[in-house]
Amino acid sequence: MISQSVNHVSDSILDVADFVYKHPELGSEEHQSVEHIVNVLRKSGLIVEFPFLGMDTAFATTFGSGKHIMVMCEYDALPIGHACGHNLIAAWGVGVALALRADKDFRGQLSLVGTPAEEGHGPYASSKVVIGPEMKKRGVETVFAVHPDHEWSVGGQRYAISRQQFTFLGRDAHPAIMPERGINALDAAVEFYLSLKMQFFNIPVVWFLLPSFYHLL
Repeated sequence: MISQSVNHVSDSILDVADFVYKHPELGSEEHQSVEHIVNVLRKSGLIVEFPFLGMDTAFATTFGSGKHIMVMCEYDALPIGHACGHNLIAAWGVGVALALRADKDFRGQLSLVGTPAEEGHGPYASSKVVIGPEMKKRGVETVFAVHPDHEWSVGGQRYAISRQQFTFLGRDAHPAIMPERGINALDAAVEFYLSLKMQFFNIPVVWFLLPSFYHLL
């Protein structure tokens, strides 16, 4: 049973949480933390890619076969230490990997990947942008992550960041002779911005968007 597997690796989970907490390191500088985590994984018999994808504080290990899932492991600290609880994220990731590997009923393939600099510090600040496409090539279908909060919960409303670019095109017209033939692209851009801004206050914005779309025709 998985509960028995978790109990079996509990010492490793607590060890990682404690070590990373006592050795806080900023993003891209998590050398002690990542080396400790990698050593724990290797002692359990896992083969670890370290460094990973040219980042010397990133790692990856994969085991099993079947549906491929990925667990993200973070371990960078803030300037004031592990106030954001990434030591717990590291311990959780290690615990998931070790427990599932020890569980005889586990059917699937799991990759535990260390993603440095979640707080955006140093050259590896965009590590997930590099790691994500690579793991997709390796067949990862689902990704799991956790973060400390004030209550237990599962899920969320935002799972990724999508960048979009909009171009607003206007049409010149003489302001005195035929102003009605002109289209002000700036008006469209302003109305579009205000429409998005109003969404944060849960106010219906459909009618705000219509003038902007008319300007684009």
